[in-house]
Amino acid sequence: MVGAALATIDMTLCFTICGLGGLAATALVLTVKEPPRHGDDGESPLGYWKNLSTAIGIAARRPLVRALLVLNAAILVMPLVVYYVLLQPYAIGVGVPLASLGIIVLAVQVTTVAASWLAHRVAGRVELTTIVAAGVAVLLAAAGTLGAFPSIPSVALMLAIALVPALVGPLLTARINDLIPSAQRATILSLGALLFELGLAVAMPLLLAFADRLGAPAATGLSAALCAVIVIRLLIVLRAAERHPAAAARTT
Repeated sequence: MVGAALATIDMTLCFTICGLGGLAATALVLTVKEPPRHGDDGESPLGYWKNLSTAIGIAARRPLVRALLVLNAAILVMPLVVYYVLLQPYAIGVGVPLASLGIIVLAVQVTTVAASWLAHRVAGRVELTTIVAAGVAVLLAAAGTLGAFPSIPSVALMLAIALVPALVGPLLTARINDLIPSAQRATILSLGALLFELGLAVAMPLLLAFADRLGAPAATGLSAALCAVIVIRLLIVLRAAERHPAAAARTT
């Protein structure tokens, strides 16, 4: 809310204050004394590359784990680019006042909190693939409408785009935790985070370049098309992996 108000005075203030806040946070972190960390058996933790190769090996042997990791990363990437990066040019382009962006962002954040609160309440009551399929349908419908009908009322659909990953993400992560022994969970989840960042590295410049040329609504519509091509295929793979008789076998 404060950032949107400051932007109406001088946009550079937002960056300056964030930069100063980052420097203060860095100074604070450097004062923290972290105790040495060791595994449950007293061994030192794996290095980065060893940790990564171990995670890739587990995912390569487990089709269900592999499907969950890639699907989770794909579902998180596109919505984040839309509601976090394309929101401002889209809203400004359809006539939303700059100062009102703070209200929209606040509504987005409240939506993500509500979705996270709802996630564990639907877990176990509805099949995971059903929840994911319904979430993907909502995501595609919202992004497609934003792209096809740019307007101030359409901006409300940003809430639906933010809701889906906040609801589905914890459920997919919980499913991964159920499949992986505790000693390997951090290893697998770190691979999931890496996949997400790699996805952002591709999607972010692609959609921003598209928005520069044809506008934010067109870029939002493109995100819906890419999401449909990638996520629907991954959802089919997930359903097939769930039905495999050895899909739930634990890693040794």
